Amino acid sequence: MATVSPAPEYHVEAKRMLKTGSAGRVYDWPIHLAEETWVDIEALVEAFTRAIEIHKSKGDVDPKMLIKTIGEARAIARHGRPCSKQVGINQNRPLQKSN
Repeated sequence: MATVSPAPEYHVEAKRMLKTGSAGRVYDWPIHLAEETWVDIEALVEAFTRAIEIHKSKGDVDPKMLIKTIGEARAIARHGRPCSKQVGINQNRPLQKSN
């Protein structure tokens, strides 16, 4: 896995890996960490998916929610804000201006 140097240590308890916000539509940790400038988003995605594989006994993973979480985390890392607040975003195309 790649890392940003110097790599800060960041620990998340296994039982909190699948925590969701009040809306319950994405997993919190990737979204939260994607907002940090020191995070390499692809390394985070790799680490998060591996961690939930290792700690799968701590909770059930919703595959659709995981895909949505990863997409939103990548959008946040690229654009600096949640894609739900952006107009005209499509994860398969660049950000478009709205008229």
